[in-house]
Amino acid sequence: MDMKLRSFASAILLSFLLTPAHATVITVLNSQLEVSLAAWHDPTSKNTASYSGSGSPNTAYNQLVVSTDQTHTYVSEAKIHLFDSSPNRATIHLDAIGSGIGGASATYDFDWLFRVDGSGSGLSMNQESIGGAGTASYRLIDTTLGTTVAELDRTTHAGGGDEVVLLDSHIYRLIANADLWTPGDPYVAYDMEFKNIDSIQVPAPFTAICLIAGLIGFIGSSFLEVRRA
Repeated sequence: MDMKLRSFASAILLSFLLTPAHATVITVLNSQLEVSLAAWHDPTSKNTASYSGSGSPNTAYNQLVVSTDQTHTYVSEAKIHLFDSSPNRATIHLDAIGSGIGGASATYDFDWLFRVDGSGSGLSMNQESIGGAGTASYRLIDTTLGTTVAELDRTTHAGGGDEVVLLDSHIYRLIANADLWTPGDPYVAYDMEFKNIDSIQVPAPFTAICLIAGLIGFIGSSFLEVRRA
């Protein structure tokens, strides 16, 4: 067996054996984040911005859209940080500010599928909603059991939160979204924070393939050596 491949397999096995038995890991299986912003002083002409992509850890999206006439300023803003500045916490903040014939709107859709490996962890969620028109909601589903664990569906005049215990070896789906529009200067802040976890990770397909190849080669080489002995 090639010595480099054998060394690689041995290193992977050693790393696995040295991982603490009590470690709790969140593995992101699928993620999607979409954001749409608009601001206008003339309804026939809008300034817009949008984002569509992965909502994986270390995602950060900060965007301000402004439209101004002689007397008013209209603003649509998104501040989104998914486990970048804080390893266990994600925040999504939206603003829409404006009045008169102009206005602003802001929407987001966040969809996260993740697996929990390890016991004793939890998820804290809070949604703050103030003023204006629109809706904001979140829903956490235990797909392993097929049940909704937590749910909050509100107009932007109210908020709330949940503390959830996460079960070992279970897969969860988190869906959070908001749709805001003026007048009334609506504001929504959604925060989620994992409790008592060691890391949040995304599987790397290439690494997994190398790991499998290394393990097969290592086992095969060991078998041949036993046969020769």
